[in-house]
Amino acid sequence: MRGSIYGKIRRQVLLSSLTAAAAVCLAAVICIIVMRGNVIGTSERLGSAAAGDSKEALEHQMRESLLQLALNKAAISDEQLAAVSRLVSVTAHNLEEIVSNSDMLLPMGIGFPDAANAGRTAAQLRLPEGTAREDIEDEIGLLAHISPLLIAQHDSLEYVRSVYLGSENGVSISADRDSDLKTNIFDPRTRGWYNAAKDAGEQTWTDVFADNSGRGLAITCAMPFYGPDGRLFGVVGAGMELNALREIVVETSLGETGYAFIANGRGDMIISDMVTIEDGAVISPNLTELFPGDTAARILEGGTGIERVQTDGEDLFIAYAPLDTLPWSLSVVMSVEEVIAPATESERNIINLTNDAVSGTDRMIFITLGIFALALLLTLAGNALMARRMAAGLARPIIELNTGAGIIGAGDLDYRLDVKTGDEIETLSDAFNTMISSIKTITADKERIGAELDVATKIQASMLPCIFPAFPNRKEFDIYASMIPAKEVGGDFYDFFLTDDNTLAVVMADVSGKGVPAALFMVIAKTLIKNNAQYGKSPKEVFEAVNNILCENNDADMFVTAFMGYLDIPTGLFTYVNAGHNPPLIRRNGGSFEWLPTKPGFVLAGMEGMRYKQDEVTLSTGDELFLYTDGVTEAVNNSNELFSDPKLLEVANDCRGLPLKEFAASVKREIDTFADGAEQADDITMLVLKMTE
Repeated sequence: MRGSIYGKIRRQVLLSSLTAAAAVCLAAVICIIVMRGNVIGTSERLGSAAAGDSKEALEHQMRESLLQLALNKAAISDEQLAAVSRLVSVTAHNLEEIVSNSDMLLPMGIGFPDAANAGRTAAQLRLPEGTAREDIEDEIGLLAHISPLLIAQHDSLEYVRSVYLGSENGVSISADRDSDLKTNIFDPRTRGWYNAAKDAGEQTWTDVFADNSGRGLAITCAMPFYGPDGRLFGVVGAGMELNALREIVVETSLGETGYAFIANGRGDMIISDMVTIEDGAVISPNLTELFPGDTAARILEGGTGIERVQTDGEDLFIAYAPLDTLPWSLSVVMSVEEVIAPATESERNIINLTNDAVSGTDRMIFITLGIFALALLLTLAGNALMARRMAAGLARPIIELNTGAGIIGAGDLDYRLDVKTGDEIETLSDAFNTMISSIKTITADKERIGAELDVATKIQASMLPCIFPAFPNRKEFDIYASMIPAKEVGGDFYDFFLTDDNTLAVVMADVSGKGVPAALFMVIAKTLIKNNAQYGKSPKEVFEAVNNILCENNDADMFVTAFMGYLDIPTGLFTYVNAGHNPPLIRRNGGSFEWLPTKPGFVLAGMEGMRYKQDEVTLSTGDELFLYTDGVTEAVNNSNELFSDPKLLEVANDCRGLPLKEFAASVKREIDTFADGAEQADDITMLVLKMTE
């Protein structure tokens, strides 16, 4: 019986393989011949149609793209102008409220320009020459109530140069960062923006002018405000730098020949790479000089569209769209030749590819026929051998399974069954192997994971500065830090390093989550922060650059809270920035710890394009800073109570005066005492900095 089955299987396998191989070879040859004819015919038709269709499609696509680009750029540009318009309107409205409620407001103080405020936003008072402050002190004290809003409005838009007001009595209050460039004497009533808004009785804009501080082009938006009796009280103004608009319009790549510009209602191309400044005057061409009259007229009328025009013998596309806030229009220009260049190149390539495809197809037909003939012979030989082995192997798997089961049952867990039948017998064999492998794998995996985590812990610890004293040759300060992860590896990290001989950078950060993912993200964040700091960037610039990089491909939606500061060692000036991190503690020499004033900005890796604010504080001999992560304040005990901010402040003051290492160790002991054996839920990281000279 066994021999009969053996013969049947051999004959059936050989017959089936021969039939299948012959059918495949025949079908393949037919397909190749048909494919050859299709390739030649399709390539020829594509080549003849490519010249016309491709150029037409490219021109149509470019028309849509350029028009959409003009609309987008116009919308973005207009939003910047509209933001300034809203700023001025809000300020004027608030001033009318202040003036109307003068009997309910106490006088508020304000000083003249002070050079000490240079570089930071400050409100400054200026008066006309010959005007005594005491003569109009009541009006000054009343209008000074707008100072906080002026400062906030100035800082809300980075392209706003200054926000200011002038009254009919000559009082001038402005908010900007140029306190060192001003005198106490100024009469707003002599300025064009003041008189233009006064005469118009509504919000007005000046012409574009060259900023006298060398910052490029600027424009002023002004609006009158009135007293309760309806009479003019004064005018609010805001100076806007146009560099931001220039970046949107001029400094955007538009191919080799493309460019964009904004023209005002008179057709002057006020924002363009063709604009120059000579002796303080803005020199710009008029679009009527460059484009046909009908096209220029439609642009000046505020139209939207795209046209194909010819100027100076060159064929061009020009797309244009109006701005809503001002009677300006944005235009995008590109050479037609550049647009259709890919179509011309594609036509040549198709012809070359058609010729290559025909030659290649003929060669492949002969090669494929030879390969199929050889494959047929090898298939027949292989199937004959396979049929012989298959027949012989029908009974053998059952014997092997029975024998193997006995060996495994005797306790030999290293034995593996090798039954390959493709049916229930093989499934049973695999189940035996899987069961034994699982028992061994579980133990091996635990040992491997434990070893890998131990190595990861050592690697992470080695990345953090851990040798103290860290700077034995620097007597001006002392520093100490520690990190105790909640798991084998953690997401917290600290860092400190010298960016130059006189600047010490300190970093404290906490990556969302724990374990290996947090540790990997921590390595990236720590490296990016240090590298950017070494390039000479300020803390604010470091966080803005690192935030944008971390946001890229952040599919895991992880984020980092971080605090970073630069200590200017000779002066003690500490410049810092906060990205959603816990506020540090500061202790003045001989005093108690208190919270360092800081506004927690948005976390890193949360959203691209975030802007961060820097603050400053001066450290003197004996002053200390204590940086930490939320693993300190959010440590819990068995009652699920938090260690808390007030508890940390109390403990820090109880430990003040200790050497830095003992101070950190004492805080950790207090946390352990409070936890009372509860499992550590988060990484605990601390850094202490002290000025010693």
